[in-house]
Formats: sequence, structure tokens, C-alpha cells
Amino acid sequence: MDKPFAKVSLLAVSISPTDARHASSFNAVQFLKTAGLRIWNSIAVQPPHGESPSLWGKCSPFFLFLKESIMSIRISGTLVIKEIKGANGKFCVGDLTTPIGEFKVKESILDQFSEGRYEGEFLVENFYLSSYIWRGKSTTDIRAKVMEIFLDTVDEGKIEDVPTEPDPIATEPTAAANQAGPSDIPVPAALVQEHENQDPVFQELLELFGADLADLVWDSKDVKLDPTVDRAVFRSQRDRLKEMGYVFDAKSQGWSKKGE
Repeated sequence: MDKPFAKVSLLAVSISPTDARHASSFNAVQFLKTAGLRIWNSIAVQPPHGESPSLWGKCSPFFLFLKESIMSIRISGTLVIKEIKGANGKFCVGDLTTPIGEFKVKESILDQFSEGRYEGEFLVENFYLSSYIWRGKSTTDIRAKVMEIFLDTVDEGKIEDVPTEPDPIATEPTAAANQAGPSDIPVPAALVQEHENQDPVFQELLELFGADLADLVWDSKDVKLDPTVDRAVFRSQRDRLKEMGYVFDAKSQGWSKKGE
């Protein structure tokens, strides 16, 4: 296993031995030792404020929390990505199975992938609990915040029995605040007006992608999107590339024109 190499402030890993979906305490501790994490502390935590303990089912409320500043980890695993159609268009969620347990993944980076199974290594910034209420039901996930994906095997194809889940745009408070404008780059109006290419189509690309990516897309060059931009903007960029004949390569996570 690779050593951690990017700082984060907190890591939470389930150590429930009673729930097969989560890692055992032994595996969690062994994982931390293997990753080179020397300072850790085990504490008991209660269900999130306002949530009934019964919603946690058989899952033990004990989690391993790293109270000291630690590093991100690069961990091997299998990511099953499921595509769901919502009011804001297509979005994807994933289930990441690793040596220390199974985690939900709902980062923007998944929205450019197709349904399927993806094996490789995943750069995880942190693990954390996430709760949301949807259709009158409270749900708590153990999430993995995946920042980068390094794939060895790609098996795209329909995933059966995809559950209905809410769009992260609707359940994440920070996402709603970012939907006001078409882009969070953003491109100053003066730049749009002064750019040497005044073609209306290019001006639209400039506003959506920003200057650097707009030039590449206009010239039909390969591009790689930044999943850290606003989630709605990221999806708009994805959809625009598809409209222009671009296809996504899962291994390189880049976009290129068909037949070019």
C-alpha cells in the first residue's frame, strides 16, 4: 500500500465487526498501521443530532477517529458506479469496496463516467459520516471523498437494481449556494467581449469552460475537466462536450473527439 501524501484534518473509519458492509476493528487498525499512521485514538460516537438510534440498525456506533492531522491515502479497491436520472439531469453515485470496508462515493468526478465496475487505486482525502433526509426517510452514509482515480480495469455496463437516490445537488447545502451562475470560474464579461474570437459559439464555450479549455474545445483538442468546479457547471461541461462529439475515456479521464 502506498504511503499517504496529502494532508487532511480528519479520518473516520467504521470498526463495526457486526456489519459485513463495514470494516472490522482489526482490519481498520491494521490498515492505519500499514498506511504509516502512528497517532490514532478510538472513541465512541452517537448517531447524528436528531437521528433516531434505531436508524443505525445493527451497525455499532463505534468508529475510529484520527484526532491528529493526517495524510490522504491511496487505496486499492473496486468502484461500482450507478447512473441515475434526476431533475437536474444524469448523475452518478458509487459504492467503493476496499480492504477496510465499503463506502459511498458521491463526488462530482463520477458524473462523467458510465455505469459499470472499475478496479484500481483511489486517492481518498477522508472518510466521513453524511446524513440527509429524502422522501421522509433519514439516511446516514459512510462516505469516501475520492479526489483522484487510477484505473487498472474498466468494465462498463448496466448495473442491475440501481436504487433510487437523491441528487447530491439537492442534498448538499454548499451545492445549492453555487447554482446562481453558469460557471464558478467565472469568466469576466470584459474578457468575453475582448477575446479575439468573437464567434457566438466560441463565446458560449468561453463562458462555460473558461479561456484555456474553451480554446482547446474550439480546436477539437483533447481536454480534461476539473471536477472541483461547481457540480452543476461540471455537468453542463460534460453535456456540452458530448453534444460536440467528444467521448470520455475512463482510464485517462480525458475527453477526445471521435475518430481524432
